[in-house]
Amino acid sequence: MTAYVTKWMMPQEDVNLVTTAGQWNSWALQVDGSNHPVTWVSQSPMQVISITMVEEYGAFISSETDFPDGTVLKSISRYPVKLGTAYSWTGSNLIIDTFSECPNNSVKLTNNSTGAWTFGLTKMDPKTQQQQPICADMVLQKQPVVYTPVLTMYAKVGRTYKTSSIIADIGSWAKFQITSVDSSFNFDHDSTQWAV
Repeated sequence: MTAYVTKWMMPQEDVNLVTTAGQWNSWALQVDGSNHPVTWVSQSPMQVISITMVEEYGAFISSETDFPDGTVLKSISRYPVKLGTAYSWTGSNLIIDTFSECPNNSVKLTNNSTGAWTFGLTKMDPKTQQQQPICADMVLQKQPVVYTPVLTMYAKVGRTYKTSSIIADIGSWAKFQITSVDSSFNFDHDSTQWAV
């Protein structure tokens, strides 16, 4: 399994300004097939923050189906999953679906219960060492969703997005393609955004 290490560097002057403003750093990951990204990691500003990503994922299921912008996902059940595998939600358990195919770089989740549920992928938060949601979608009865994780990170400084919170407008976040196992990003004082 490949580990991707990202370093996020912020001058002490900006650390002080962001802290005084009551803001923090938030990161999200791209998942093709999802309409709702979720904040993966949030952390107070520091001069150097290192975030390691390993290409391992989990899944979560929630009976809550209405998530406005910034809402933190709370009532979720987490399950281990493997890329290239299809799963079926029975209403009480997530089981391997041997009758369904899935691309090797994706996870397929089908809602075979009697109502709508929220599905999503999770990823290990390197800070807390807990699986945290990275996307969330309401899936109707008998419907599938296919998630394909992409090596793209989003970053934002602010006071809205805590870990596990729904992001309505990912377009306002700085976007970074992770193309090597070691990447560095700098905080730009003038734009108050992260940059390469």
